[in-house]
Amino acid sequence: MEARQATFDDLYEVAEMYEEGLIELGVLRINKDSIMQEVITSYYQAPCFLLEDCGSIKGIAGLTISRSSHNGVASVTDYMFYIQPEYRNLSNLGVLVKLTKTFAKENAMPLKLDLIVDNDLKRKTRLLEMHGLNIRYVSGVYNEEVING
Repeated sequence: MEARQATFDDLYEVAEMYEEGLIELGVLRINKDSIMQEVITSYYQAPCFLLEDCGSIKGIAGLTISRSSHNGVASVTDYMFYIQPEYRNLSNLGVLVKLTKTFAKENAMPLKLDLIVDNDLKRKTRLLEMHGLNIRYVSGVYNEEVING
């Protein structure tokens, strides 16, 4: 498995991988134009790191920059962390997390990663802590049917 930073020419495949992740999460209404716009906008703000096997993208750590609504501090955050199921393991995840942490450190910005918890909050919390992240908040979703259609 190889890791590298995405180029502009990779963005179509990145958008496809992003869509694949949304489908796995159960998102029913997907706007491909919105996805592509988010991928392109984010590309100019922060890198997208790719996991490849034999030249084929198997995972992404799509990063962007966000600002806190209460103090305006910029942070590196992800718009999508996704690894195809057959390539999911701690080693591959670790490669992507390490690249994101290095980017955040080099740019002197906090790194905030969001994991979607599929009924296993303790395991996901341990996963973040294992990679040196502190848990700062937990969020919930009410009326999710409106979001997913």
